[in-house]
Formats: sequence, C-alpha cells, structure tokens
Amino acid sequence: MVLPAAVFAAIVFPYVAPSGDARFALAWGDLLASGETPDFTAEGVPVKHPLEIAITTVLAPLGPKAALDVYTVLSIFAFLGLLYAVFRLGRALWSPALGLVAVALLVTRPDLILYGTNAYRDVPFAALVLLAAALTIESTPRNWRKALVLLAVAGLIRPEAWALSILYAGWLELRRRRGEEGLEIAPLSLAVLAFAAPVLWALFDLVLTGDVLNTYRSTDPSETGEGGGGGGDGGGGSGDFYLRTLENGIPGLIGWPLTVLGAAAGILALWMRREHAAHRKTHPADPEDPTGTVALMIAALVAFYLGLAILSLPVSPRFLLAAAAALATLALTLLALRHLPAVAVALAVGAAAMLIALPGDVSEISDVLTIQHDRHTREADLSDLAAQDRVEQAADACERLGFAAASGSFANRGRAIVAPQLEVDPATIRLRRVVAPKEGDAIFFLKGTRRVEAKQLRAIRLGRWGFVSRC
Repeated sequence: MVLPAAVFAAIVFPYVAPSGDARFALAWGDLLASGETPDFTAEGVPVKHPLEIAITTVLAPLGPKAALDVYTVLSIFAFLGLLYAVFRLGRALWSPALGLVAVALLVTRPDLILYGTNAYRDVPFAALVLLAAALTIESTPRNWRKALVLLAVAGLIRPEAWALSILYAGWLELRRRRGEEGLEIAPLSLAVLAFAAPVLWALFDLVLTGDVLNTYRSTDPSETGEGGGGGGDGGGGSGDFYLRTLENGIPGLIGWPLTVLGAAAGILALWMRREHAAHRKTHPADPEDPTGTVALMIAALVAFYLGLAILSLPVSPRFLLAAAAALATLALTLLALRHLPAVAVALAVGAAAMLIALPGDVSEISDVLTIQHDRHTREADLSDLAAQDRVEQAADACERLGFAAASGSFANRGRAIVAPQLEVDPATIRLRRVVAPKEGDAIFFLKGTRRVEAKQLRAIRLGRWGFVSRC
C-alpha cells in the first residue's frame, strides 16, 4: 500500500497548490517554531485551526520549501485516506464491491478533485469522520475507543466533530446502561474523549491569544472568500445564500441522482431503525441497522451546517464534504433492495444520468488539473523570487512590505506565500491594489497589476512576478 501511495503522490504533486488558508498556516508555523506569536486577529487572515498549526510548526525547521513540500505530500495522503475511508464505509454497510463503486463515483466528481488539489483541511476531516463511522459499524464494542479518538482528532480540524463526538458518547452511554455485552465503558473515559477536542481547542486559543474564545470572536460573518475571517468561501448572507451553499455542497459535489437516492436510503434507514428498535426490546442481541447510523451522522452534519447559518457564521460547500460522501455511499445501499421494481428503476435512471454527465465531469476535472498545475508553478516562482538574496536584503532594509495584485484575495494568498521566506508575519505585509512604492516601500506584484510609479523603477522579476523597492 505504501509504494502505490508514494507513486501516486509523486505523479499528482505538481497539480497540488495548497490553499490560502494552508499558506497562512505554514507561515504561522514558521513563526511559532522560531518563538514568535503571529497576529491571528489581523484583517484578512483566516481562522486558525489547532491541528493544522501544530503540523506546520513541526515542519517549520525543515525550511519553507521543504515544509511546503511535505505539507503537500501529507495533503495527497489525506486525499487517499478519504478514498480509503469511503471504501471502508461502503464495505461496512454492505460489501467491498459497494465500497469500490463509491470510490469510483467520488473520484469522478470535479469538486472533490478541486478540494484535494487545493489541500483543503476539509479532506482529512472527512476522512477521519467517515473512518470513525466505518469502525463503529464494523464493531462498536471493539472499536468505540478508536472511533472517539478519530473524532477527537477531527475536532482539532473542524468543530463539527465536537457534536459527533458528544452524540456518539451519549449513544454509547445509553447502550452501556442497557447492559449491552462488550460495552463495559467507564463514563469518565467517554467524557474525556468526547470533550477532548473542544477543551484542547480552547487551551490552544488561551495559550496563543489569552482568550479561550478567540477563534469564535475572530470569525467575522462579513468576511467572504478564502483567507478571509471565516477561512471559508462564504459569509453571513441571506437565507438564499446558505441554501445555495447547501445545494453546492451536496448535489453540487455528488450530483442530484446520488443526492435523491441517498436521501431516500437515509429516510428508509431511519424508518427501519425505528421499527427495529421496538423489535430489539424483545430481542436485545439483534444488531442495529448500520445504514441508520450513517443516516444519523449525515443528519447531524447537515444540522451543524444549518446551525452555522442560523448564527450567521461563514459557510462553504466544503464543510459538507463528509456528509456528501457518506450520502453517496448510503445511496448505493439501495442495491441491496434491487429486487424491488421501484428501486431498480431509480438506480437505473440514476446510473444513466451519471454516465451521461461523465464526459463533462472528466472535461471539468481536466480543466481543474490544468489550472492547479499553473498555480503550482506560478506560486513556486513567487517563493523562489522571495528567496533571492537581493530581494531578502531589500525587504530587510525597507520599513514597509506590500503585496500588490488586481485581486485582493490573491494578494492575501501571496503575502502568506512570501512571509516564510522573509521570516515575517504575513499580517505585517500590506495588501495593495497598485504598485506605487514610496520611500521605504518594498512591494511584490503580479504581472498585469497597475504599476503607476513603479514604471520608473528597476524591478526584479521571476516568471509572472516582480519586486520593487525604494529603500
């Protein structure tokens, strides 16, 4: 397994360009490793996430380039981990064949490829959550502790896992009180594992900022776009905005056929679970229906998303990746009911719709890979430019550092890219819309940005990037 994964990582490496949030995490990790505390509350910086910051801090001694390369490889392994978790979930629900079909369906989804090639943190989060669900289905008595540990780790990436951990621990406690065989669990152990992630996140905030609620306070609903205050692609908008994000997060990722079939399978599973619960009162040894467990997990994840909407907090379709992948896998469990004519017709129609859409999906994936390869190359040039001795010397000599690009979000990403090379906090690099250096200014800029007074200055160039200074 290791060798094929390494070969895959080597092949796709040039197509992965870590997101702006990941770039900020790498810059922050570099500062923390050198004993400095970054400004986590500055305008335009994303929300910090403990596990991501811990990883980048450990990688920082390798140097900016090596740290980025290792982070990129880890993100590729996380993508493979998601596919493995989907396979395990499908296998646990019905059979290995179902797991393989679920994986095949997901790897043809353009949005999933986009998330993977941007190294979004939502990919490892979904992998951990789905693997925890698979372990629970395979054997609750044997795997409950492993599942809670996975959810605790996921809870250091995204807070949705907090709700899942607490709900799962409560469910285990109810089963323990019923005297279920194999569930001799100490309530204290359950409580520690269930609340580990939120407590560790609060301590992380307290140590770095002095405020246990700093992450919540720094999540600005008005911020939109990657690298904004919410670290997501959306902000606090109207109900229509949240509904569109919900639609993009599930049907947009897995398609309407799988969404409808998955919803039908989930409703059927919950109805059967209720019927089975009554039967278990007289036959307690009967196992619970695993599809009902997955349906409840999906419902919890969607409910958490709706909670963010109610609180007017930033949301993104990516936040629903785990729910969408689980729903697609759940839809395939209808294959077990293929003897029912209505189910057979629905599956046939769904399969036909996905096959018709497949050429378009493949073309879109090709476009995504082309764009990401170009971004990978372009951002490598920017890092190399910032690493040049004369650029570093000029930046050290200047009072102010700036980054200019026509797009504010791209400039925000850019300042996080150059910060580790210059050993500065990205928040100290000012965002600029034009290249108009005054005395004491040093400015990075993207080709095509309005240059104004920089026309009279000699710029250091590399690829599509330039650097000017007046110091």
